[in-house]
Amino acid sequence: MSVVEIQGVTKRFGTTPALDDVHLRIEEGELFALLGPSGSGKTTLLRAIAGFVDPEAGSIHIDGDPMHDLPVHRRDIGMVFQHYALFPHMSVFDNVAFGLSVRHVARAETAERVRAMLALVQLDGFEERRPGQLSGGQQQRVALARALVTRPRVLLLDEPLGALDKRLRRQMQIELRQIQREVGITTVFVTHDQEEALTLSDRIAILDAGRIVQSGPPQAVYERPRTVFAADFLGDANFFTGRPQAGGRMLGPGGKELLCAEIPGDAGAEVTLAVRPEKMRIARAGEPASGDANHLEGTVTGVLYAGSTVTYRVACGEVEVTVLEQNREAAPIAQGEAVTVSWRPDHTVVVEP
Repeated sequence: MSVVEIQGVTKRFGTTPALDDVHLRIEEGELFALLGPSGSGKTTLLRAIAGFVDPEAGSIHIDGDPMHDLPVHRRDIGMVFQHYALFPHMSVFDNVAFGLSVRHVARAETAERVRAMLALVQLDGFEERRPGQLSGGQQQRVALARALVTRPRVLLLDEPLGALDKRLRRQMQIELRQIQREVGITTVFVTHDQEEALTLSDRIAILDAGRIVQSGPPQAVYERPRTVFAADFLGDANFFTGRPQAGGRMLGPGGKELLCAEIPGDAGAEVTLAVRPEKMRIARAGEPASGDANHLEGTVTGVLYAGSTVTYRVACGEVEVTVLEQNREAAPIAQGEAVTVSWRPDHTVVVEP
């Protein structure tokens, strides 16, 4: 297991900053997610760790060893690409053994290590098949076995499940996490899938325009986002902007007072509050109130039925909010109905614009 340290890494493509003074430390045995939209710099950072991209400033160390000017093949890194990059003319055995053959590992040891790795990824008996005879999930496992068989210090995954359908992707998320824990290797993976990052990682870094917006354990980043971008990119959020009042209050839509312990005690510049849709509750007008301190009256403008959940769009004066509810009722609230939306003050977070 190894520690990866990234200090002040900067990279531009022309005049566009791909990485802008990035600082990050990835601990031993950690599964770390780089999350962000297209063009945020996440893949560039992964490729800089691998050695495919040369930073213009800053440094990258693995176990204290500087990576500057060290070629890819000497960094002791395993990498899995989005489309696996398997050799179509080679068998599964030869694909996995490739990294050992170029290192001139003895034939007997190669056979032993390849078979052990194929057993780890549950592909016993597939040694003689070609990649074209495998499913997408099986190809992904071969690529993972090939990356791990050389016993690298760090494993890098570039959108490793992006080519799979939704059902198989969820299955592979579980298997990938189990394999990573069993091997215990420090792992960095790139994804634009928020659910995947939350499911797999020990910690997340959200990138935007080459900068790390926020990093930390998935639950901490999701529950307490620091910025509008972090709240909006990692899941969904409702935002309310207004001027703070005394006692942790803010004047929200229509002059309605909203409570949040994080609101500054003195009146000053406007603040923005974020509330996750699943933290809100919705009730038809006239039904018993939930007892939540924050509540707004409104009208349902949209209903999205998704089986286990129902998503409501509710116009509350000049603000439209989203409410996500478990499907517990016989029939959802209908579009056009008057409702009350409510939530607790501790589910409200102050975020930076």
